[in-house]
Amino acid sequence: MRAEDLAALRENVAEIRRTAGALERLTELQIASLAADVTDVTDAATLFRAAFGDTVATAEHASFCRHLLSGMTDSGKITALLPEFTPLGETYDGGDTAYPLNPFTDAAFRKFAAGNPQLRALPQPSFNAACEEVYHGRAHYCILPLRNTEDGILSSFSHLMSKYELKIFRICDVAAEDGDSVIRFALLRRGAIPYVPENGYFKIGAVLPESLPLSAFLSAAETLGACTEQLHTVPSAFARGLTSLAVTFRITPKSMAPLLLFLRTTLDGYTVDGIYEEAKT
Repeated sequence: MRAEDLAALRENVAEIRRTAGALERLTELQIASLAADVTDVTDAATLFRAAFGDTVATAEHASFCRHLLSGMTDSGKITALLPEFTPLGETYDGGDTAYPLNPFTDAAFRKFAAGNPQLRALPQPSFNAACEEVYHGRAHYCILPLRNTEDGILSSFSHLMSKYELKIFRICDVAAEDGDSVIRFALLRRGAIPYVPENGYFKIGAVLPESLPLSAFLSAAETLGACTEQLHTVPSAFARGLTSLAVTFRITPKSMAPLLLFLRTTLDGYTVDGIYEEAKT
């Protein structure tokens, strides 16, 4: 291959990159300038379709969400657009923590309390009773097991989370005496999560539409800084051909709002199981 041909190829590639970069920046500025006209998710979805057609769950869609939010300077407007998102900077108070007493839950409580000495143990006869205490406002938190080495995800406790509208706030692992088995516990609360951790987790449940490949969905989320930590998929119990998934992303405060907008304009619906971090021990 002649040297002049290679030089011409390099120059063409460089020109394409320069042009693409300029167009990307121009598009970014234009999307950000239109943010003032966006008041709800429907407006955001309409603006995206006007720019990109019916394409869903692509890197362009993820970038669009990031650029749109970059043009919003009113934190109240972002909160109204994304009701799951709570402004940063709020702290949480320690309080009564309901759980049934046994060696494993006691060990989990000690780990949670190490990062917040204000937590107070509130013994309960069962996990169901612990959830009742939080649901009715008689306790701030409860402790539930999420999974263990032998059985994986403990679906019965996931059902309790849904039934009592509980969100994961902290997690910790407790090892059995033999050292071969580990139980993951969660500290849960009801209502909005008060802040997004610097290095945290975001867990959701969702049903993917037929037009949305799982790989494209996860790849687009990753462009926003949400890397897949854990994924569990099953055929949907509600519609043939659809996939139900439980996915845990690693997130940062910077990635949280664009990711939520991406989810709300991509999926027909989803549930938030928690925005949380590991217990500080």
